[in-house]
Amino acid sequence: MTISNRDILVIDDELQIRKLLQITLQSNGFQVIQAGTAKEGMALAAQKSPGLILLDLGLPDENGHDTLRKLREWSKTPLIVLSVQNNEADIIRALDNGANDYLVKPFRTGELLARIRTALREVPREDNNHVIRFAGIEVDVSNHTVKVNGIMVSLTGICGAAPEKNSAGSPGNGAYRYCIGCRLSFCGGRIRINAVQKINSIK
Repeated sequence: MTISNRDILVIDDELQIRKLLQITLQSNGFQVIQAGTAKEGMALAAQKSPGLILLDLGLPDENGHDTLRKLREWSKTPLIVLSVQNNEADIIRALDNGANDYLVKPFRTGELLARIRTALREVPREDNNHVIRFAGIEVDVSNHTVKVNGIMVSLTGICGAAPEKNSAGSPGNGAYRYCIGCRLSFCGGRIRINAVQKINSIK
């Protein structure tokens, strides 16, 4: 089996677990991205577009079930829960909220690797492209592009930046350029576009 995206995001507050997973995964050809909190993990999931996520439920800043639910609002990335919680209610809740699998700590590394391969094999490749569509806006998280009503827009703005002008100092005609900047942001795993404003058009 060929895996196109071998980046695995580990969201776990235990440093020793993260180090163990890093050694195990890297020795099997994967690249590891690490996060110690839910907030950091959500940001890295959006920024790095990993091929798979390993999520602990006992995070310091948020219940892992809530993190999973928020991730599934916009991401179809394969996700395996790794947790010391072995009661049936937690397992059912995690699977119902969108986890692909659930593995109880302590786990056997060989079994974890087999479950990772299975999770990656079961997801169609196109599902790794995080494309979110709403209200005429299409956000491709993997490729960092945005379309408004089918028109590709340029993400040129930054928070506090002044609108760009053409050489005449005023808007011209041609392709629209939008300044989204801080208006396009990930907040708690949700993409917010509060306002998309046409700044100018470029000849």
